[in-house]
Amino acid sequence: MVMISFIRTSVLVENTIVHQYSPTSMVGSRPLLPYASFMKRFLALIFLTLFAPGANAGLVEDAPKDCAYCEAWNTAQRPYQVHGNTWYVGTEGLASLLVVTDAGLILIDGALAQSAHLIVANIRQIGYDPLDIKYILNSHAHFDHAGGIAALQEFTGAQVLASAGSVAVLRSGEVADSDPQYNFGVEANRFPAVRNVDLIGNEETLALGNTTLTAHYTPGHAPGGTTWTWRSCEESTCLNIVYADSLSGHGPLQQNHSPWTCGTLWSRAHALIGPI
Repeated sequence: MVMISFIRTSVLVENTIVHQYSPTSMVGSRPLLPYASFMKRFLALIFLTLFAPGANAGLVEDAPKDCAYCEAWNTAQRPYQVHGNTWYVGTEGLASLLVVTDAGLILIDGALAQSAHLIVANIRQIGYDPLDIKYILNSHAHFDHAGGIAALQEFTGAQVLASAGSVAVLRSGEVADSDPQYNFGVEANRFPAVRNVDLIGNEETLALGNTTLTAHYTPGHAPGGTTWTWRSCEESTCLNIVYADSLSGHGPLQQNHSPWTCGTLWSRAHALIGPI
């Protein structure tokens, strides 16, 4: 299984480790796209540049999150194709993936509140219209992976789907007291609340056009942690892609009244992700 690992979130494709942490070094290392695919992306980008100069005008970002690593995490990152219908459209430090189907787009994760415009720009840079996003999914409901979702949903009108442990957190913008990071404090953890969030069950599938994603509940870094899997084809080469949620157990959870500890959450997540 190929593993592309970003800060606390991983993308795995078949059986080789491709990259760990910042994806910058992978840019430019992929084989060139076939000429027809290149021209399609190039012409689409020209069209968006010439005929939609104000296309981002409707995007209203929420107040930027202030944290020790936020500025570094939010450095602009050139988007690139992971494989087939799967693209990296996140920032240098925080992953967001775009899954392209013949019936619209699926976005996974929204990084920070101040990352929304960078994600939108990256989607346009590879020749797609962010207004074609039909679903926004989440790996876990912390400010650095869910912060931009509220603005992105308002801009695109997409349906947001999340696990049972994440729905209430996304709706409120505040982590649960069972979260390993709960004792960092309300303000430290807060992110923009998402208006409309629907539940997707464990092992439930989301089908859009020619692509089906499966949600696997993998609580660990957060109680609502979710790993997403799907099949991605590039011409005759089809691979299984796993967008694995974080396996780190970080935070002063031991001080809470929750029966969980960082260690037990981490061990449980490893046990769940392993078979995937």
